[in-house]
Amino acid sequence: MYPTVLYVEYKFNSYPLDICAYLQVILDVNTFKPIGPVYSTLRDKYFYIDNNTTLEQIAKEDSHYARIIGNFLDDLYSKNNRKDVNELANIKKQ
Repeated sequence: MYPTVLYVEYKFNSYPLDICAYLQVILDVNTFKPIGPVYSTLRDKYFYIDNNTTLEQIAKEDSHYARIIGNFLDDLYSKNNRKDVNELANIKKQ
């Protein structure tokens, strides 16, 4: 007995910070077309594949946004924002 469906979970690269963005879908093994909706963990949203929305389009958009978000969060949380002593000493009271 062979499987009739294939579960696919694709993890997007959000280097340098892993934000755990995935695209999840169940495919028909004969046609490789989605059975039901595609789920984007990045958007927390289901997408139905039709003439206006393709799996490739969703994947490209999520990949693009995963990289942007990963870079933003890395800059926000990994940057050393400390001030040196001279800078602190030269701040005038406003």
